[in-house]
Parts: sequence; structure tokens; C-alpha cells
Amino acid sequence: MLFTLCYWQQKKFLLETIELIKNNKDGIENQALKYNIGCHMEGDVSHYIKAVKGRGAKIYCKETFNNMLIASMLRLNSKINEVKIEKNIQNKEKIKFNIFYLNKRQNQFLSL
Repeated sequence: MLFTLCYWQQKKFLLETIELIKNNKDGIENQALKYNIGCHMEGDVSHYIKAVKGRGAKIYCKETFNNMLIASMLRLNSKINEVKIEKNIQNKEKIKFNIFYLNKRQNQFLSL
């Protein structure tokens, strides 16, 4: 009886593993490509979560911790968007400046 139970569990585990490999076939094949260098997302996520929690041992309920992560990500995204908008404005000003001086040298004036 014990032998058949172990055999059944091993067979179930093997079938689940085969199903997992079949479902992730594309990702597994891509990992073997020469130019695929992968990414270190797991480390980034771990460091980010540590930054949100702070130092020391703390206990949070799941919903509170999720809310803390979401709020922190929203702050981070807003900072990233501010930088993108700032760069966009600087690029537009640089383009306007260059167009103005290019047209001035050619005695043409354009207004944007």
C-alpha cells in the first residue's frame, strides 16, 4: 500500500513537471539562446521590498504590506514621469533654439 502511494505521488509530480515544461516551452527555449543575457529582476524586487520595509524585523498584514508597496511604486513612477517630462521640455527647448538660429542664419524666421 505504501509503495503504491509513493509511486502515485511520484507519477503525479512527474506529470505536473512535464505539463509545466510544455506550458513554458517558449521561455525555456529562449533561455538557451546565445544573445539572451537575462535580467536581475529578482534582486531588484528584493532590494525594493527591503527599502519599503525599512530596517529591523516588522510584521505587516498582507493587505497593509501590499498597500505600502503600491504607494511606494506610485511615488517612484511619478518621479520617473517627472524626469521624463523634464527631459521632454528640455529637448523641445533645444529644438526650438536650434531651429531659431538655423533660420536666423538663413534669414528665415519660423515660429513654432
